[in-house]
Amino acid sequence: MIQVIYKIGLGLSLLFLFSSCDAFSRFMDKEEPVESKLLAKVSDQSLFEADLPKNIQEKLSGKDSLSFLKDFVDKWVYEQLMMEKAKDFLPKENIRSIERKVHEYAGASYAYEYEKELLAQKVDFEVEEQDIEQFYNQNKQSLSLSHDIVKGRYFFMDANTSDQDTIKALFKNLTEENLEKLESAGFQKAKNFNLKSQWLPWNQFQSKLPEKVKRPESFLRKNKFHEMGDSLTTCYVFIEDFRLKGDITPMEYYEQEIKKIIINKRREEYLKRIRKSVYNEAKNSKSVELFF
Repeated sequence: MIQVIYKIGLGLSLLFLFSSCDAFSRFMDKEEPVESKLLAKVSDQSLFEADLPKNIQEKLSGKDSLSFLKDFVDKWVYEQLMMEKAKDFLPKENIRSIERKVHEYAGASYAYEYEKELLAQKVDFEVEEQDIEQFYNQNKQSLSLSHDIVKGRYFFMDANTSDQDTIKALFKNLTEENLEKLESAGFQKAKNFNLKSQWLPWNQFQSKLPEKVKRPESFLRKNKFHEMGDSLTTCYVFIEDFRLKGDITPMEYYEQEIKKIIINKRREEYLKRIRKSVYNEAKNSKSVELFF
């Protein structure tokens, strides 16, 4: 029974913290917000309008504003009452454990928000092409593919579509001029088409084709142009390039992942410097003392 109530008490304590994060420092310091309407009071705990979460504040001007406000205040009052009951009922060790968890959560939250603001202001999230190339050249030997990938285009149309020979010729020789013509024909006559080649996993590219390719490696190596389909549909496929499982990943295919890696590395290096700086500053000012 005590374990059950302990879990309820912990949950309510943390829930109160979550729902009143903006008021936490005032809750700890017993300060009242400046020019904010008092909504409810339970013993020495007060709920002001400024304490309301943003999503509740935004609803206060709406049609059901009073209902939203009443629900939130009733919930807050219930949580305060339950916390008082829990504090009177639970063993002191359980109370200390809850308070420790709340304190740890508050500390982690303050640190997280502070670091987030610093990162937004100080870390450059723009990754230049030369940064991507440098990372790729330094690491490409370890960037082997775990699956086949392909760079290709396709054009599906009804088997009885007129001008198929013209469309085929344009498709096989996709100059800038031919691209415009083929796009125009695609919007008018194609069931489905994609003329802007990009690297895709082979399975994803194959799923767009009208029939399953039984021997992908042979299909990719044999010819660049393939004509597929049945009595109802004609499909033109052009393979510009491909890489097989175990090959080095093309930089273009891995570019977005490289950007994430570079940005994360910058974040980690900056936070490492900040944490060291904050710690050393505190030690030098004697605001931190270690006794072990």
